[in-house]
Amino acid sequence: MKSKFRSRRRKLVRMQQDDPLMWKFQGKEDLALKIVQVDTSVKSGLYTSLKRKRPTPSGNPRQLLPKLKRVQTGFPRTQVEAGEPEERGEDHPRTDGKEPAALSQHLLASIQPDFQAPTKLAPLQLSMLLSIREHDLVQLTNTAKRYKEQQVGQHQRQEAESTTYDHFPNNIPELPDTTKLRLQKEKMLTELSKMQSDMTLAIENGKKVLPLEFLMKYKLRNYCHEAGSESILKVLCRVVTRVQSQVIQRWMYYVVKHRAEQKRIAVAKIQGGFRGRLCRKKKYLKKYCAQKERRAMKILKSVEDTIEARYLAALHIQRFLRGCIGRMRADEWQKEVNAIIRVQNRFRARKCRFAFIVMENLRRYKIRCATKIQAAFRGMKARRVARLVRLEAAHEERERLLNDRE
Repeated sequence: MKSKFRSRRRKLVRMQQDDPLMWKFQGKEDLALKIVQVDTSVKSGLYTSLKRKRPTPSGNPRQLLPKLKRVQTGFPRTQVEAGEPEERGEDHPRTDGKEPAALSQHLLASIQPDFQAPTKLAPLQLSMLLSIREHDLVQLTNTAKRYKEQQVGQHQRQEAESTTYDHFPNNIPELPDTTKLRLQKEKMLTELSKMQSDMTLAIENGKKVLPLEFLMKYKLRNYCHEAGSESILKVLCRVVTRVQSQVIQRWMYYVVKHRAEQKRIAVAKIQGGFRGRLCRKKKYLKKYCAQKERRAMKILKSVEDTIEARYLAALHIQRFLRGCIGRMRADEWQKEVNAIIRVQNRFRARKCRFAFIVMENLRRYKIRCATKIQAAFRGMKARRVARLVRLEAAHEERERLLNDRE
């Protein structure tokens, strides 16, 4: 499929190179490039200007005559020597000067056989063609400058966008036909610049030859003095209008027919290539989406593995850290407990010793009190017993005495 598309592209490029009327650039290079060159297929000697999306000339050929009339007023003041000031548009610069003999003969040979124009009108036709060619040269120069600026801006935008994320596959190789087309475009720009310099030199040389030879050769000096500038301009306009109407009619017929045929062929080929590119783009997009999905799954899996590994590592780190912190806290707590136990032991020992002393003193005090009480009680009891004994002894003594008395 690729080889077939490339062969079609090569045929299209060769056809575009062979025919200047069918010159278009594909893709982003489809820019407005104005090419001015001689159409060898039509022996009219006119220069054709090509531009992208330029409307096809149609209608009455006399619609183009005002432009030709503006060009006709570009003759120097030496031709008329009197009369009203010339009117010229900004698009048609003055062609004060003469054309080299070689270029005059070439254009005369290309114009005279087709239109049966009289030989004395050839310099007038050459002067008009000179004005048109200089005007096209100015437009060509401006277009080349704009094209170069667009290329520089496009290159800068591509460099700026190359750092961003690419939403489409970047592994699609560049087609060789595109490279050839780009090289052909650069070659054409070089040829256009060379053509510009050559044509500018020819115009400068032609400005020094044509008007005086024209006036002296065809003996129009007396007529210019008699009729004046207005009559001369009217006559010249009528003659040039007849010649140019034939040229424009033949040119329009050929251009319309040729462009229609080339457009029909190019449309079919471009549509085929564009539709093939759309199909390949869909295919590439499917592959690209599948590839992106696989890459996303791999990235997601790697992210999940990383998160899981980080979670397990965090668990291990937290376990070791919490164990270390727990052991440190347990050691501190054990130290505090030991200190508390030691303090309590000392305090309780002291308290016990104090209580023991107090209890011992109390016991001793109680013993002394009990001893004193017992001593007092026992003394009282002994005194009672002794009293009773004395009483009994006394009673017995009394009884004995009584008995003795008896």
